[in-house]
Amino acid sequence: MESNSFCTMVISNIGWWLWQAEFQYQNEYLGISTNIGVPIINFSGVLGNNSLSLGSDISYNPASGNLVDCNAAFSFIISDLAASVI
Repeated sequence: MESNSFCTMVISNIGWWLWQAEFQYQNEYLGISTNIGVPIINFSGVLGNNSLSLGSDISYNPASGNLVDCNAAFSFIISDLAASVI
């Protein structure tokens, strides 16, 4: 069985005090992306295949202690029907 997994990590300096680190992982059934920077931490992920998938996106501001954004989605696809809930 052949695997198409890959992982990427990027650290970038945007300014003298602004920085950002991003981590991505993807394989046949799972994709994850995490972004940590000033001032927001973001996590998103998708789990599924060609017929069924579930995903989320969460952003958190550690300075204020608040969730900035929180989304989720579900998708179901068969030959005669495509449905999704966001």
